Amino acid sequence: MSPPAEFEERLLSSVPEGWTAVPDVPPVVNSSLNLVLYVASMTLPAPDDDPEAEPEVRTCPVSNDRLGPEYRSLGGFVCGADPGLWACVASNHERRQWEWQSQRMSEEIRWLLVNGERKVDLGKGQPYVSRDGLRVAYTQTLWDDATGIFRARVVVGADEGPFFQAVEPAGFGADGSFAYRAFDGVRWGVVRGGKGKGPYQNVPELRWSPDGLRLAYVAVTEEGARVIVDGEKGALHEGARELRFSPDGLRVAYVASAADGDRVVVDGVAGALFPRVGSLGFSADGRAVVGVIATGGGWTVTVNDQAGPVYDEVGPPVCGRGGERTSYAAKKGGRSLAVVGGQESEPCDLVYRLLVGERGGWAHALLQEKTCVLTHNGREVARGTSRPNQMAMSDDGASLAWSESLDGRMRLVVDGKPGEWFDRVESPVYAPDGRTLLYVGRRNGEAWLVAGAALHGPMEPLTAPVFDGRRAAVVARIGREYRRKIVPF
Repeated sequence: MSPPAEFEERLLSSVPEGWTAVPDVPPVVNSSLNLVLYVASMTLPAPDDDPEAEPEVRTCPVSNDRLGPEYRSLGGFVCGADPGLWACVASNHERRQWEWQSQRMSEEIRWLLVNGERKVDLGKGQPYVSRDGLRVAYTQTLWDDATGIFRARVVVGADEGPFFQAVEPAGFGADGSFAYRAFDGVRWGVVRGGKGKGPYQNVPELRWSPDGLRLAYVAVTEEGARVIVDGEKGALHEGARELRFSPDGLRVAYVASAADGDRVVVDGVAGALFPRVGSLGFSADGRAVVGVIATGGGWTVTVNDQAGPVYDEVGPPVCGRGGERTSYAAKKGGRSLAVVGGQESEPCDLVYRLLVGERGGWAHALLQEKTCVLTHNGREVARGTSRPNQMAMSDDGASLAWSESLDGRMRLVVDGKPGEWFDRVESPVYAPDGRTLLYVGRRNGEAWLVAGAALHGPMEPLTAPVFDGRRAAVVARIGREYRRKIVPF
């Protein structure tokens, strides 16, 4: 398990004197909020003997208070919850060149940096860090003169895997093992923790459960397709796709296809036959499986295989606990409408926003020409309002917030009570108490974190708030500093 976020005010980093944080590379903060990674640059003056020369720019990676080596470009930062290891990709814009069948070829040389130390030439590869921050892996893709193709492999720590024609990682699991699918030019296999499974004709899907404890994949052989979960083979089908874990990782669903149609298979049990299943997902509590189904006359949404009304089009569904209040946008006769728990809204030009609380409640914003109608839990709360570019609802569905725009300004309205005007408001989220709204307000080039009616800042939040009772923690940039801030509410 990853360590929780730390809840103490702390200065994580100060941009070194003479350097400037590079805005084009977004800073990366780990989930414990105790490591920030960013790029700093320094522009050197032109030499005295050539004042018209292009200025030289130096860039370095910065991890908290440590300045790394200089490169011309940096990016691809990755780290785990523990700040022990971090990695990124670095380049000096040098190129390697070779000839193949009388053609001259080249590519940029890209280096793997681990904790600021240059390790290997990645080629077209990418770095990965385990969830606990204790192990580094990378893919390495290099040109092979002997075969005339790019060859790829996975290296975990000091363990170098074999070269394949292609590798496609699922990443690290919670136990520190690294999983990927590999293609040798003829067949596919799955490798986890250095141990391979296969060969297969294809492995179209490979994924970890959200908690990283379980691994599942679709394996295609001459016999057909199977879903293999934690090494256990499932039933044989003509085809299998849309492999999904429930949010808690305890349940597995996928679509099994055959000549006569598709079935949703949940925990090994096949459901009803449909002409085609377009997409699949779980409710947040994992109790309901929601599908988008093509029928002979259009599209419908199913909850645990129970089909709803048929429409010309349906959008991605969202649902609350156990599939309650399953909601989606639909089109019928050229008009749009919102469907909530099987009940249709008034027709509109566009379903602009649609929210469902995990434990209760729902809301939607319907665009009618240039204004919107907002409905919350069946009650109209605004008509003729501007488009709510930002909307949020408490987990229990009791409180609703939406943005209003007027003359180039924006504000958030919470349960009908307008807040302060800003140039822009962003990222509204409710605290676990279901009453306090936190969001970012921007004005005159500066940003504040707003908690209820209190403004904290100016500061530029780099993370979403993490909550602990009546406090929220964020990492924010304040001037030339990166700080972990604790905000009471």
